[in-house]
Amino acid sequence: MLTRKQLTYDDSQAMSTLPHVVAVSPALQYTDNNAPGRAGVTAIKGNGKTMQNTILTGLVPAQEQVQDLNLTEGRFINQEDLARAAKVTVLGSDTAAFLFPVQSAIGQDVQAAGMVFTVVGVLDKHKQAFGGGANPQDNEALFPLTTFHYMHPEMLDYWITLKYDDAKNRAAGGGRADRTVAAAAEGAERQAGQLLHLRDGYAAAAVGSDYVWAVPADVFAVVRGAAGGGVG
Repeated sequence: MLTRKQLTYDDSQAMSTLPHVVAVSPALQYTDNNAPGRAGVTAIKGNGKTMQNTILTGLVPAQEQVQDLNLTEGRFINQEDLARAAKVTVLGSDTAAFLFPVQSAIGQDVQAAGMVFTVVGVLDKHKQAFGGGANPQDNEALFPLTTFHYMHPEMLDYWITLKYDDAKNRAAGGGRADRTVAAAAEGAERQAGQLLHLRDGYAAAAVGSDYVWAVPADVFAVVRGAAGGGVG
């Protein structure tokens, strides 16, 4: 049975040198193995309350730019937090509202993964989920990537998100990488795929959908395919 190769932090650093790429954000999420299909789901405590199903993510400051995140209070994770592996967190809007309904979350302590963190920021709401209702992404807690390594050292498979300079440079001809292999000679998607292929020891010319999954606008996320190097 083929298993998907893990992306690494070094992969993200290599991608940051690609033309057209203006920001790169490697991230890790906690996966609760007792809840199949629910990646990054756990609980977070604060103010005598417990918020269930919170998504725990370790990331770098560039995530704010890559995802165009907005805050309603406080600040985002910064380089000093990353350098010190600071015990700080940025809460999603629903998480903050549940734990601290009548007071600001900024400066308050919360507990996750058996550790105590100080809240330094609160995110604005994400776009409403498809079909209406609450967006699960609004129930999240973000941590410096270096801190997250202490929280969940077993999590090693990175999710890497790239932001490029212009829509025309994403992939010539548009669409997902598996439909633009021939046309996107200089597109950012193809370049990222080529880079990963070279790092995996394969020919740069063979690039397929095992490597790049595009998402709308000027951002795309990168994943590796199954071990063994097969590409579509």
